[in-house]
Amino acid sequence: MPSMRLVLIQGLVGGIALTVLVVAILLQQYLVNILPDLQSGVRMTYLFSVICLLVLVFLSVISTFQNRVFIHPDDRLFGNTLCFILFMADTLALGHFFPPGPAENEMIRRFSYEAGSYVLITFVLIYLVLFFSRKIGFQELVAKDPEKREKEVVARFILFSILLGAILVGLKYLLDMLYGLLFYSGGVWIMMAASFVVIMLIALTNWKKYAPVAEAAPAKKP
Repeated sequence: MPSMRLVLIQGLVGGIALTVLVVAILLQQYLVNILPDLQSGVRMTYLFSVICLLVLVFLSVISTFQNRVFIHPDDRLFGNTLCFILFMADTLALGHFFPPGPAENEMIRRFSYEAGSYVLITFVLIYLVLFFSRKIGFQELVAKDPEKREKEVVARFILFSILLGAILVGLKYLLDMLYGLLFYSGGVWIMMAASFVVIMLIALTNWKKYAPVAEAAPAKKP
């Protein structure tokens, strides 16, 4: 089947969402303080960016899990990379539209930061598990080998979980310290920059790996 470059559509939707989000942040930063009546309109602009994110997630689900139409591997990789970037941007930007002061706004700002923290930590968790999967021996658990060493693999995973837990707890502690030092405004920019660097490194590293770009032709019946 012909290649369907779905990444073009995902790039268009993601680009619109990021542009709208940047415009909303600029409006919040420079106009809402002068014209408070614009606050609700700016929040609606941010909501439009979130709607675009939902559309992008829907497209990513289609490109990742459907097999009826061939989709280029690069589309799946970079489409989902863009989806992750936009998700982090919308999550971390939420508190920006609720100025500090009222207790309700402070709760939303803290929620925005904490949500971004847990998403980043979860992503690091999954990446480390995948990165060390061969060292641990996860492939032995799914291999059709009657002599596979399940107990040894589970023992390695228990030890790995202890080390991984310590790393993730340390990362959460650093993010909390960052919030205490720089508050929401400074912390979210550093977290967003870290998320962008990590996801781009992973995407560019895997982009160079070989992946088939066409489906195998069905064998002809005699």
